[in-house]
Amino acid sequence: MASASALTVRDLHVVLRNGDSFVPLVKGVSFAVGEGEILGLIGQSGCGKSVTCLSLLDLLPTNLSRTQGEIWLQGRLISGLASSALRPYRGRDAAMILQNPMSCFNPIATVRSHFAETLSSHGLGKSNGFMQQAEESLAEVGFPNPNEILGLYPFQMSGGMLQRVMVSLALCLHAPFLIADEPTTDLDVLSQAKILDLLRVLQQKRKMGILLVTHDLGVIARLAGTVAVMEQGEIVETGPVNRIFSEPRHPFTKMLLEAHFGLYQAVSSLPQVKEALHKR
Repeated sequence: MASASALTVRDLHVVLRNGDSFVPLVKGVSFAVGEGEILGLIGQSGCGKSVTCLSLLDLLPTNLSRTQGEIWLQGRLISGLASSALRPYRGRDAAMILQNPMSCFNPIATVRSHFAETLSSHGLGKSNGFMQQAEESLAEVGFPNPNEILGLYPFQMSGGMLQRVMVSLALCLHAPFLIADEPTTDLDVLSQAKILDLLRVLQQKRKMGILLVTHDLGVIARLAGTVAVMEQGEIVETGPVNRIFSEPRHPFTKMLLEAHFGLYQAVSSLPQVKEALHKR
């Protein structure tokens, strides 16, 4: 296994158990994310993107099962590990942020309590530097008053603030790899832009590998270097963003581009748009 690969997935299969039958949801998916690379995973809602993400860290609901496939994280095979053995990898080696941040927080617990739970799960919650580590993590995502944020409850914050707190919680252990599943879906346009800029800054600062899951091709154009297109549980096309946007080869990829941008003829200008956004 090449050490330059932050995440490698080979022939991943996930099924839904429906009584005595099994419904395939993810069908032989394979991809790799290099160290410091952002891979965008795109496709329609329900195509298997989120299920793929959850299966990587063994976080699937009880009615779903990974039946086949290898998952290599930072050069280590983790797909054969029991859930208890995999737990230390979550947050330390691979972090995850989800869509709809409000649903991911305990409404009666402060941000401080959420940090305490996250850090204590790795033996750090009772250390003398715990509070300083939490404040530094909040400051890194742009909060000028991290001590005040630690005392707030989720309902006292906007969606954009909660998403930044979620990013801070996910990355407070300095994981070298991040799974970002639709990180801007429920945010307004300005909050979306701030979160995307934040992810780009943190990725460049920490040299993180990121699996960025979205149905928004504008998000892909802004952040990703490589794209994997998923249709009905399968990866149908993979390649550099510029090539995928200007010369899509699979009919489904062409359909996505046409649906998102209206006129297929306009797609050829998107690499220049992407370049301009990266220079901002």
